[in-house]
Amino acid sequence: LTGFAQSEANGEEVSQVFSIIQQGTRASVTIVDKALATGETIILEDIILVNKNQQEYIVEACAVPLMQNDDNINGVVLVFWDVSEQKNKEAKILYLSYHDQLTGLYNRRYYETELARLDQERNLPLTLIMGDVNGLKQLNDNFGHLAGDELLRKTAKILTAGCRADEIIARLGGDEFIILLPNAGGNEAEKIIERIKELANEETVCGKDISIAFGYATKNMPSDS
Repeated sequence: LTGFAQSEANGEEVSQVFSIIQQGTRASVTIVDKALATGETIILEDIILVNKNQQEYIVEACAVPLMQNDDNINGVVLVFWDVSEQKNKEAKILYLSYHDQLTGLYNRRYYETELARLDQERNLPLTLIMGDVNGLKQLNDNFGHLAGDELLRKTAKILTAGCRADEIIARLGGDEFIILLPNAGGNEAEKIIERIKELANEETVCGKDISIAFGYATKNMPSDS
């Protein structure tokens, strides 16, 4: 994992051979020095090992002080193991649990979770835009389900392009999509709908125009549904 042969590692600083950084901040981490200084076992999870060739692995590590009879520290045993594959699988499972597999948008489960989280007075006005793709059944009947899938994927791209990055777009199922807008009222919703319709006018599937029917509603007061 480190990229060093035993002969190369001999005499090198531990931090040179076992170079670890935090995920996110990418700040350097010292584990052996901390174990030597405290005399305690140090355990780190989900850190990144950057090896000699600048390859990166997600690892877990444990540094255990070796104590002499007089309780002085004689050294440290460092154990680490590669958990990259496990973490990648966990990330994939988490992604699939909150995303629609066909369009890549959030799914109904994620939308309902976010709606409950955002349904707070500080996020008012809170607006929902519902979009219903017209003609999906007819396209499926006339050109097959692959054409219908293409329509849904193109609709997802149009919705994404018409919204800001922080706005939550989800596919509820079938031909229904929803956009969640915290701290936004009807005027903002109408602008988004107009922008999406303009983008939709530029796209076709199997020679057919993409048409989306929209409606929206705004919660202005905590007592509103």
